[in-house]
Amino acid sequence: MTEIIDKKTYIKEQKIKQKEEKAAKAREEAKNHLLSKTWFLDWMPALTNILGFFSGLFGILMIFLPYASKDSVSFILISDPSIILLIASVLPIITMIISMLLPRYNCFAQIVFSVISLLSAAAFLAIPISKGIISIYSIIGAFLYAFAAGFSLTASIRATLIDPKNEQGYVVSFKNFVKSYKNFGLGVYYWWHRHYK
Repeated sequence: MTEIIDKKTYIKEQKIKQKEEKAAKAREEAKNHLLSKTWFLDWMPALTNILGFFSGLFGILMIFLPYASKDSVSFILISDPSIILLIASVLPIITMIISMLLPRYNCFAQIVFSVISLLSAAAFLAIPISKGIISIYSIIGAFLYAFAAGFSLTASIRATLIDPKNEQGYVVSFKNFVKSYKNFGLGVYYWWHRHYK
């Protein structure tokens, strides 16, 4: 009985030791993967892609939000459906998908996505205000589109100047989708271990 307990204790101690050794190794490797050095290749492509899709999905969701009477501050979208706002809701995510389907023109397509996202952000603010309301959803949508546009524009312009064919994967496409997210996961992994206490 004592031998069984000792064996279990030994196995438990070995697992803890292996875990500590793995963490120590990761912390050592993390020193060569600083955020300042890996931001544009490991972090920004995936974050730009996530922001683009998240803002696009939020925009599509806004189509299905209830319309109601005018209020000074409202959680509704607008009082009357607007074709411009509906287009502004769906066009960015369509552009994002098209840009991912065109690896050779991915960088240029991302710039187009950025411009459309900025126009959508402007529409999300201007149309509700023109109807005499301040829509909380529209403000959130405008912020998301503007943020996504900023990320996308930075990534795509940098990629156009450094790697116009996107061979290194500065911009996410369906061709490098898995690799980009693996790099992002690795970046997060090293970041976590670098700040692990």
